[in-house]
Amino acid sequence: MCLCSTFTSAEYIEKAIIALQGRLVTLMDLPTTAPYLFVQPAWDDAEARAMLDGISTTDYQNVMRGTVTRLRSTSQWDVQTITDALHTESKIAGIKPARFMTVLRHAMSGVKVRFPW
Repeated sequence: MCLCSTFTSAEYIEKAIIALQGRLVTLMDLPTTAPYLFVQPAWDDAEARAMLDGISTTDYQNVMRGTVTRLRSTSQWDVQTITDALHTESKIAGIKPARFMTVLRHAMSGVKVRFPW
């Protein structure tokens, strides 16, 4: 497990705690509750590759480009605004929401888990 300085700054850990919204009992639970927040994504391992079964490279690239563009243009960063932006982008991409979220999950972590946000 890579505990690079990016993942151990006080600011990063604070954001992780906020994102986990009460799922932690103690601070020591943080690395085991959300290990994907503390390692670089392993996009090429078997689990990550399996996540993309049935998703074309073109769809993956379109989802990523559209989502990045939409989120960069989003001025209000709250749960509802981001949720709405992701649902809109899913519709534009023409991909079912579960597959759309799998692409994002792959890009962000390379692991097949549900994020708490």
